[in-house]
Amino acid sequence: QPDFHRKDRVWPRLRKSKLIESILMGLPLPVFYFAEKPDGDWIIVDGLQRITTIYDYMRGEFPLEGLEVLNEFNEKVFSELERAQQRKIREYPLTAHLIDMASDKDNIIVELFHRINTYGVKLSDQEIRSALNQGSSVKFLRFLAASPEFRLATQDKVKSDRQKDMELCLSAISFMLQGYKKFQNQYNSFLSKSMDLMNTYKLSLENSEAIDNGEAIIKPDSRAYLEIAKKFLTGLEIARAVFGEYAFKKTPEKARKIPISKPLFELIITYFSQLDLHQKAQVIQSGGDLIDILYEAIANDSTDFAEWESDIYKKEGRGFLYSISTSTGKSVTVRYRFAAFREMLKQSTGLDIELMPLYKEIN
Repeated sequence: QPDFHRKDRVWPRLRKSKLIESILMGLPLPVFYFAEKPDGDWIIVDGLQRITTIYDYMRGEFPLEGLEVLNEFNEKVFSELERAQQRKIREYPLTAHLIDMASDKDNIIVELFHRINTYGVKLSDQEIRSALNQGSSVKFLRFLAASPEFRLATQDKVKSDRQKDMELCLSAISFMLQGYKKFQNQYNSFLSKSMDLMNTYKLSLENSEAIDNGEAIIKPDSRAYLEIAKKFLTGLEIARAVFGEYAFKKTPEKARKIPISKPLFELIITYFSQLDLHQKAQVIQSGGDLIDILYEAIANDSTDFAEWESDIYKKEGRGFLYSISTSTGKSVTVRYRFAAFREMLKQSTGLDIELMPLYKEIN
């Protein structure tokens, strides 16, 4: 099970039962895709949920339920089936494709991940991104997403399903690493570039088997990742100290139903990650002023903190709320909101933070 399949066994019992029923009925299953790594190991590209479902059922992990066609098998585990039915499952033929990752990664696998549906559920952008950029970056994102600091700062609101938590971490890290001025209208390419950069760094973990429980530790020999993690977690710590339970939300309310804003998360973490100890204390001390300025700017869609590069946005009176809510993946919108938040920090705390790409510092 590769890192990009961070979660297996996510299907509900009814869906698992329907799969076993299909096999017992002799119906064809969608094609399975495997990839062979240069060392000869196979990884599951598409079909992980189906494979683990069959495996778990044969081990007696769950009984069948909700079957409408073969309802006589409801409540039965594998060992309770007649020998003929057990044989149907054991000897069921599968259709599969094996891809040589060493030679085909740049063409066939890229196309494959953009076209495949996982038994009716399309792979998320981050699942595709993780699969196509395998390496230390995927493990590092898992490490951050499971960290107590991330979960506390986001109040456990960002789910791990479809790697949503990993993508949120990556979005902020991408602006930390590359700087917002490098963004060129292609959000997916921007994030993939960051994973590619990070894959050049070494990552060693202590207690790596507990990575998804937030108990792994980065070893001292992973200098680049230690630096990125330190700054990212510092950003989370300051955000939590300043904003508390409504960190990264568009309204200063504690209601759990209010979602986290990815653009706000990127802004706040990127700027806060660059603060030294003195600046950190200054921001926390002036946190009330920053909160007032930020949420007033959102409420009024303020145009007071930055200048648009395009006359169209000026004429239409677009402001800060627009920049974090609409066309958020356009270069002009990204540059506007980063410039605006820099000015908000300056007016509320007295600090003028000029962002410097972290990868240059690391290298």
